[in-house]
Amino acid sequence: MFENGRMAALVAINGLIYTMGMAGLGFLFWDSWSMWYRQIRLRRRYRLAKKNKKEQSAFHRHIYMVLQSSMKHPCSTEAFYLWIGMLFVTVFVVSLRIFGVLTAVCIAFMASSTPYCMLRLRLELQRKKGSMEGEKVASELLRQYRICSDNIYEALERVIPQLEDCRVCQRQLFRLLMILRNTGNPVEMKAAAEVFSYSIGTNWSYMLANSIRMAAEKGVSIALGLEDILVQMRQAQAAMEERKRMNSESARITVFLVPLLYAATVALSLYYLEMSPGQFLENQIGTPEGLLMLLGSIFLFIVNLSVLEVVNHQKLDF
Repeated sequence: MFENGRMAALVAINGLIYTMGMAGLGFLFWDSWSMWYRQIRLRRRYRLAKKNKKEQSAFHRHIYMVLQSSMKHPCSTEAFYLWIGMLFVTVFVVSLRIFGVLTAVCIAFMASSTPYCMLRLRLELQRKKGSMEGEKVASELLRQYRICSDNIYEALERVIPQLEDCRVCQRQLFRLLMILRNTGNPVEMKAAAEVFSYSIGTNWSYMLANSIRMAAEKGVSIALGLEDILVQMRQAQAAMEERKRMNSESARITVFLVPLLYAATVALSLYYLEMSPGQFLENQIGTPEGLLMLLGSIFLFIVNLSVLEVVNHQKLDF
């Protein structure tokens, strides 16, 4: 029994010596091993990101981003393709009974492209509305981020309830927070940040999304980045107000003065040329020259209104 106890003691001592030796080697080569481990992780991330980019074409990724950004409960791109294909086939079969093959294909194409056009229109309206919310979002996030001692998760949880009048950014920030909470994969974090920035479509949204991703992924402080975004947003707001003020006179001239001048021209023509209203309408509509001039005037008037609308209602960005 004494021999058994002696053997057990020798085994324990040898085990302790080997353990201490391995620990010493571990501490000695810790930097090399940690560097090797990080290289393996980076290579794995690179292969995964490269695989995702290779699998997804530009068109497929565009459809994915439109669906994720414009729908409250987005469907998968495969389901969207399926519905579009079913709509194309249905419309083509129905149209083929009335029209020829080429006409039926054109009608089916127009019908199947309508859902995408509606989603795209909704996205652009959402972007225009969401761009106006940037200053408040950046200001509130910076304030809560400082209160929470640079904890981006807690800051987002406090910011979202405060954005009741910023519906677009509130919804997108909530979705971003849910994904960041439920995953630790940097690839998924980057994809979620890209969806948020794409849904707004401005430079400040790209900077804000990237800052939030960096804070969640690496834990770096983004206070200075948020301050810079806020300063540039305020400068952009001032520039937008100045642009509206400068273009307000042009808008009034186009909307009110142009129709008034046309009516005055008609009245002067009737008075000085001694024409009856019937003769004027006949010359204006019944002749090719008069009708061409009328259509050209209406077209240019609509173009002027469209240009003013685009200039005066741009997205708030820098």
